[in-house]
Amino acid sequence: MSNKNITFEKVVQQLHSFRKERGWLGLAPVDLAKSIILEAAELLEHYQWDGTDVKRKGSTVKKNKHEVASEVADIFIYILEFCQENDIDLLEVTAKKIEHNSKKYSTKDMKNGSREAYESVKKNYRKNN
Repeated sequence: MSNKNITFEKVVQQLHSFRKERGWLGLAPVDLAKSIILEAAELLEHYQWDGTDVKRKGSTVKKNKHEVASEVADIFIYILEFCQENDIDLLEVTAKKIEHNSKKYSTKDMKNGSREAYESVKKNYRKNN
């Protein structure tokens, strides 16, 4: 199946049907939140020693794209499930968050995306809010 013809709505509907057929509707938000973190940790595991490898060998190991993509899919699925169980419109809240972040991290305050600029803006934001 080519992903070029799949819509977000279709994926959400497929996931809902999948969960309904297996009796997995009504899962506790806390369990889904834990699952998101656990799957994110599995993704991070693929990169666990990259900084050490770069320091020792000067390069990183090439990742298995299929394995990494599978972890990303697991995270996405749990996020969709969490949103379904909590009546959250993922696309809507994401668009709002991008708008919020564009104001919070304005282009004039961000100096070429430097970490120092990011940390400064974040620190000032926390101080004032």
